[in-house]
Amino acid sequence: MKACSTFLIEFFVFFGLYGALLHSPVLSQNPEAVSYASVSQLNMLLGQLEQASQATQVDLAKLRIEKWKTDSNSKHQAQSNVESMQRNLQSALPEMIAQLRNVRL
Repeated sequence: MKACSTFLIEFFVFFGLYGALLHSPVLSQNPEAVSYASVSQLNMLLGQLEQASQATQVDLAKLRIEKWKTDSNSKHQAQSNVESMQRNLQSALPEMIAQLRNVRL
């Protein structure tokens, strides 16, 4: 589950970078202002984010919520949350990463 907490941290960092880069007036006016080091750091962070996402997907698949000793409503809610996270990790996150990589830096 360490991968899950690492992923969450990187996930929020990613969204901060994603929003800042896509809506930055500096980038839209002068794309040459971004240094190569910044692009390299961003690519490294995105790679780490993808690795953490994959590890988190493996962890989520191993949860075995049906074996938990709790009421069925809690199990159902937990399973719904896991399915939502899996959809986001498999569909939404890769698309956002691709969009961020395609931003003309």
